[in-house]
Amino acid sequence: MSEKHLERKEVLNLVYTQQADAMANAYARLKAEVDTWKLRSNNWQKFCQLTRPEMTDELNRLKAEVERLKGGQP
Repeated sequence: MSEKHLERKEVLNLVYTQQADAMANAYARLKAEVDTWKLRSNNWQKFCQLTRPEMTDELNRLKAEVERLKGGQP
């Protein structure tokens, strides 16, 4: 094989490696986004399945938590 051919092969390997890395990074980012959406969806579905008294209790709990985090300030 000629030296020119080997250089071209090395360049192609580098390009393929960079493309594979970019694809792996994109896949990881998208997977994390999907996982986040699944978690939010599951939480929303659980919330929607609450009965009215449970919803009132949950709302009161969340309001109390907000007040606690604000330090009791209006």
